[in-house]
Amino acid sequence: MSIEHGGTIPGEFLRTAISDGAVSRLREKAREKTGGQLARLTRNLNITATYLGSPASLDEVAQIYEADFSSRERCRQIIVKTLERIYTESSPHVQNQFPKEELNSVRKPLNSDTRFHKMIQRGGRAKELYELLQQRVPVEEIIENGDFNIAKIGYYRIQLNLAGVEVPRIRKNQRQFIAELKKATDKDEIRELLAEVDESVYSSLRHRKDDVLIPLSRIVHVASREFHYLADILREEDIPFAEIKHVVKSGPQKGESSYFLIHFQHKDLVSELLKENMEMDHLQKGRVEQLAGPECDQLPSFFEIQQKINLVGLYEILSSEGIRITGADSIRVVDLLEDDCPVAVFRYKHKKKNYSLWAIYEKDKEAFLEYIRNKKKT
Repeated sequence: MSIEHGGTIPGEFLRTAISDGAVSRLREKAREKTGGQLARLTRNLNITATYLGSPASLDEVAQIYEADFSSRERCRQIIVKTLERIYTESSPHVQNQFPKEELNSVRKPLNSDTRFHKMIQRGGRAKELYELLQQRVPVEEIIENGDFNIAKIGYYRIQLNLAGVEVPRIRKNQRQFIAELKKATDKDEIRELLAEVDESVYSSLRHRKDDVLIPLSRIVHVASREFHYLADILREEDIPFAEIKHVVKSGPQKGESSYFLIHFQHKDLVSELLKENMEMDHLQKGRVEQLAGPECDQLPSFFEIQQKINLVGLYEILSSEGIRITGADSIRVVDLLEDDCPVAVFRYKHKKKNYSLWAIYEKDKEAFLEYIRNKKKT
């Protein structure tokens, strides 16, 4: 028995154990016994060497020895058991070199040939893209024909490259793309860049601290079906935006929906534009208002209050001071706020659902605490 490929820990162990004489000792013990033990051991050693010494998968090894068994799981069990038997016959030096628990997983990393073979077997969109590339259809033409969009080609490019099939990169480096978005000032330039934004780009940008793209949902709180109306307003005012279509395949939200994104430089402009639009009043699920403190030039959005972006929830502050605002013996928040309140207090109130969100700016927390403590004394 010989082994040429020992890329995994079990493979390296088997090769070392053969050199150490552990396999020969195991054969000698089997030879002394009756009942066909040597024949079974020889078969199991061949199975183990075939799997660990070649690129063959468990399925392929199972097919080779299908006269004995046809299950890949049974094949895996035989390999693990055989390695355990070899381990018991190995010298202490080899056992110290290869801890026993590291031999339990016999899964091999797939090489490019195996990956390609599996990809072709599965079929699907990756195979479709591969066949188009084999016909020497340019990637740009594939996108233009609508067979694949940029995001899908980017996704399948990873699979195909792992399988040894080269697919050219068609999108700019992400860092470079973000830098261009930040520098862009001209509307036409921004519109051209936003046209390149798709779901995969947005997914990578949405968790960044520096928001380059702002979803409309962060500016105004309306039902998702009303965002198309907002998009019409942006078109009339010539404000560039990106629309990302998203398909939910199952669950209560099954269907197609859209995200609308604007450039960060247009955030204030869009906020003012939507406030001035008379139709927005009945479309919004609720509104943010200031109920106390010095008047602010700009109110926070529902999203900023909900996500507590530079804001602190009023309920948690009052609870920390032992003031109950829910349940029996609770007091209303509005009863605590008087004309002498030193900080701006905001409330988002839903039109139909009976709930409100209260918040103050994080920088005003200490001043508000002092105000509340003085109120409690009086």
